Amino acid sequence: MITSHVLKRLGERHIEIDIEMVEYLSSKYSDVDTAVIIGSIEFLGDKNYIILIIRDGNAVTIEFRRCSQKCDKNSLNVDEVITYPCIF
Repeated sequence: MITSHVLKRLGERHIEIDIEMVEYLSSKYSDVDTAVIIGSIEFLGDKNYIILIIRDGNAVTIEFRRCSQKCDKNSLNVDEVITYPCIF
């Protein structure tokens, strides 16, 4: 499932990803809390990863995180981090 928060963030941040892809990723990684790095973007002069957070099979948020910051399990508060580029 995709939460309204994710839908709102997609519009606010002009992230172009098919909703079907978000649904697919939510179901594919529903077993454990997962951060999926789906691409990167230039934002406010920095290169940022676009990260989808999935908890209990629900896409709960999508965020930008500077590439210079840690993107590990601890910093993202998830059980696993997957790179699944959907945005180029």
